[in-house]
Amino acid sequence: MKVLGLVALVASVGCSAGTGNTHRVAYPNGYARFEFQLREGLPNGRGRVWYPSGALELVGTYVDGARHGRFWFFTESGAPAYQAIYFDNAEVWRSTDPDAEPPANWAVELARSEAVPTASKAERVESESAKSWLVRSPVPAPAFASLDRITIERGGVQVGVGGAETVDFGSVIRVDVFGHYRFSRFGAYAQLSQTQLAAQMETLAGRRTFELGGTGRRGLLGGKITGRAGLLVPVGNDDTSGFVASTAGVAQRPADAASSFASSVSARTSASFVTTGERSVVQIDAGVDWLLGTETRAVDALVRANAGVGLGTRRAMLTIELSNTLRVAERTRLHALVLGGTATFAKVWLGANVSITHEAAASVLTSVGYDL
Repeated sequence: MKVLGLVALVASVGCSAGTGNTHRVAYPNGYARFEFQLREGLPNGRGRVWYPSGALELVGTYVDGARHGRFWFFTESGAPAYQAIYFDNAEVWRSTDPDAEPPANWAVELARSEAVPTASKAERVESESAKSWLVRSPVPAPAFASLDRITIERGGVQVGVGGAETVDFGSVIRVDVFGHYRFSRFGAYAQLSQTQLAAQMETLAGRRTFELGGTGRRGLLGGKITGRAGLLVPVGNDDTSGFVASTAGVAQRPADAASSFASSVSARTSASFVTTGERSVVQIDAGVDWLLGTETRAVDALVRANAGVGLGTRRAMLTIELSNTLRVAERTRLHALVLGGTATFAKVWLGANVSITHEAAASVLTSVGYDL
């Protein structure tokens, strides 16, 4: 479990205290549960965790809230249990021998040669009644309604309801089911999307599209950049009616315009950069979707450029987003401005947004999901 999730859980039943940049979260009995250094609201540097009895449970190094480096784990009696190496929160090596040295490929970057730390007992923590957990909550996550979803490990459902100005009639409902999970540097994501266009005389089901791909993440300029390569495949309603209905739903997520083209498999490539402050998060996307075998061309391309800014905390954040998609062959484009916000309860999050395109098509987007 990621340390941020643990902190939020413990803080709901405990109390917190800080001295300088050192932050502690306590059990109800007053013993420290966590102790770590904070930088921009996230654990960075040496951290320790204790059992409720006060015995040391683990000690290791955190980078931007994730375990990253060498960790030692202890039994409640104080004996060494095992040691492990973590890379960006993923365990890559483990040994029950406390004197064992990790493989050279991990030792060079992550693990200094050092003795097993002393299993020191936890101290009691005095609560600070004037400072609530909301004030101390971690920095906001990149939870945006219309931007690429590969920047955070999360699964959920987004439902959009709005007018169909792009086709001049009816109303449209768009449903996206999505998820992204990361294993160390790399991850996998999937999404299933479909729209339904309701007109006065009939209802058209839009193309049902399944997307699957992989991601890779690295640090860059004080933030994180995530690359993505995926494939969009039609799995239902891949005809002219499906194209008409799907086009009506594109206004809600211009970033996924490639999912609307009939008889087309699309290859997706993109990169997303995220940087966070203590009370802010910025995400910038850029990518190209390659349309293969549309009704008019063998190969076409959609160029995407998106940006979003969020202000608030992990629990509550207000967002403003701008999504832009250009179809290269026909020089057609779609812009959408999205305003709204998200609220997070432990690892469950809720979102509500309004999307307005340059053609004045308005939609309401609601989301619910779970941090993985």
